[in-house]
Amino acid sequence: MKVDYSLTVLGSSSATPTENRHHSAFILKFAGHKFMIDCGEGTQNRCLQYDINFQRIETIFISHLHGDHYLGLPGLINSMNLYSRKKELTIYGLKGIRELLETNFRISQVQLRFDLHIIELEAERKLIYESESTLVYSFPLEHRIPCIGFRFEEKTSQRKLNTDACDHYLVSVDWYSRLKEGEDYCDASGTLFPNRLFTFEPTDPHRYVHISDTRPNAQLKADISEADLMYHEATFLDNLSDRAHETFHSTAFQAAKVAKGAEVHQLIIGHFSSRYKELTAHLQEAQTIFKPTMLAIEGQIFPLR
Repeated sequence: MKVDYSLTVLGSSSATPTENRHHSAFILKFAGHKFMIDCGEGTQNRCLQYDINFQRIETIFISHLHGDHYLGLPGLINSMNLYSRKKELTIYGLKGIRELLETNFRISQVQLRFDLHIIELEAERKLIYESESTLVYSFPLEHRIPCIGFRFEEKTSQRKLNTDACDHYLVSVDWYSRLKEGEDYCDASGTLFPNRLFTFEPTDPHRYVHISDTRPNAQLKADISEADLMYHEATFLDNLSDRAHETFHSTAFQAAKVAKGAEVHQLIIGHFSSRYKELTAHLQEAQTIFKPTMLAIEGQIFPLR
């Protein structure tokens, strides 16, 4: 079965929602996992609207503790509990998220029926999550309060066996795992054959980068380079670049420059200010710098390749 690598946009507004745009929230399907990134107010309603089973979410990553990025979390967890969730849930967020959630549960006297693991982070470059297939790194962003971006990276797969070549050279099955790991083949007579005769190159690992609230920062290049898909906030148009700088945000033009400089493959811009009723200008502004730019339209699914 083909594994799904895609991003679903649940919310694309900034600090205040609009009639048609909601607070930040995303579903990332990646290497067999179902992650949520940020959980603004109303996220569980968006899940219902777009037929997303939030009980299957295993891990939630919260970029920072501004309300438009986390206020939907207590309600989502409560609904999971009311629907008799048994599977554990892990939440990664900056320091303070444990107090926020535990205070909410204590005051409302919520008794969870499932294990909730809260992992508090610093705003730093660090490997924060690892599974058999996936690595997730955090990196600091330049915002008014501590804020982090996330890089999701698939682990490099083993080389693929060329079984026809193995049969032709009478390679023992005992060699198969060694060939997959890249070792050259040595037959019974001691003759050495290059690994490339018996294997195919592994597929390139998938990479997704998520940048929520930040001023543009050239130091991020190493954290985001060569991503298949990157989400980057674009709260304002460039004629309000001074306003963006004052509020620790970015413009569509600046987001596109970041994407181009890091050689990402595709860019999604979002976190639009409520002052904008129509978003064509954002797309046009970004595409003058970086053509493969798309708007974070709620309900839309973006494949990583």
